[in-house]
Amino acid sequence: MANYALTVTPKFTPFTYDELVKPIEAYQKVYDAYNEKYDAIEDEISKYKSLEQSDPEAYARYADYVSRLQAEKDNIATRGLSSATRKNFSDLRRQYAEQIVPMTEAEKRKKELVKSYEDMKKTDPTILTDIDPREIKLSQLIENPDMGFESYSGKLLQAQMENQMAALANEILSNPRKWNNATMLQHYGVSYTDVANALKNPYNPESTDIINQLANKVFESSGILDWNTSDEVKQNAYKWAMQGAMKGVGKDVLSEDFYAREAEKRRTDEMTGNGTNGTATGFSVASAPAVASALNSYSSAPKSTSSYTVDATAYNDLLEAMQKYHFKINNAGKITWNSDYPCSEVQKRVIAGMVTKVVTPVQRNNNVDLNDSTIE
Repeated sequence: MANYALTVTPKFTPFTYDELVKPIEAYQKVYDAYNEKYDAIEDEISKYKSLEQSDPEAYARYADYVSRLQAEKDNIATRGLSSATRKNFSDLRRQYAEQIVPMTEAEKRKKELVKSYEDMKKTDPTILTDIDPREIKLSQLIENPDMGFESYSGKLLQAQMENQMAALANEILSNPRKWNNATMLQHYGVSYTDVANALKNPYNPESTDIINQLANKVFESSGILDWNTSDEVKQNAYKWAMQGAMKGVGKDVLSEDFYAREAEKRRTDEMTGNGTNGTATGFSVASAPAVASALNSYSSAPKSTSSYTVDATAYNDLLEAMQKYHFKINNAGKITWNSDYPCSEVQKRVIAGMVTKVVTPVQRNNNVDLNDSTIE
């Protein structure tokens, strides 16, 4: 029988670094890369967290995406990378394009609208808009990416109304045959005689309603009444329009307000002997520099101090005149008129008188104290 001998020569071959550690490093590298991408996306869109109260619809988009993003991060952390990891990431990228990209595009569009609005305001502070672009929601722009805003210059509206009312008044007064009673009644609901008298005597109280009817017809042509906007915006536009309309028929719309009231005050002062001659009223460098500063910045009336009292009604009347004619007042009460906003000599005299009514120094021991200029 043959004799076989089995010889075993053992030889141990350990795993190399490449075989043992590199796969782990490669796994960790991919794992970290996914987490970094998810963290970067979460950081990028975290700004939309603030929309929860102001824009719930847009916030819902953000919240839904963040929820799915966090779920995938948790999945990787607990289960590690798998064959589904890449697919899940691809799904999140697709969802990002569907839910988040429209938000970023809406945000960009809103910034463009706001910049356009602010540039217009800088050029023309009287600009009127149907909506304030700063208040547009991202959800509105997502639904309607082409959304914008209507605008109209209050100053331009005033000038257009003035020209159109002047032309209409001239047309009516120059062509009585054309504007016979039937035609006038058909268009405005009043007789030709009443309209003609109103246009010839715009300051008569009876003329106001008739002039307003004519002006309303002209104002409708501006299209502002068709804006889908607040009543406040339409009222502001109407004020600009009426100022122009009244000027078009030779009537200063403000005259019925503070001009007439100031004239009445003057008549009362003259009758009672309470004129301004010899009294220390008006502005002075020592007494009320804060009042002149507030007026020139179109701010609300400052409080009275221990040195002087501020008449809020007189202050607001003067401020309204300043906003209309854009003049400035120095601390001494001297007015610098703006040539771009013509003001009649009568109006200038009335306004100059108004300046003396705003501030009244406090008298102490029969003397006027002009040394305290601190607002209390």
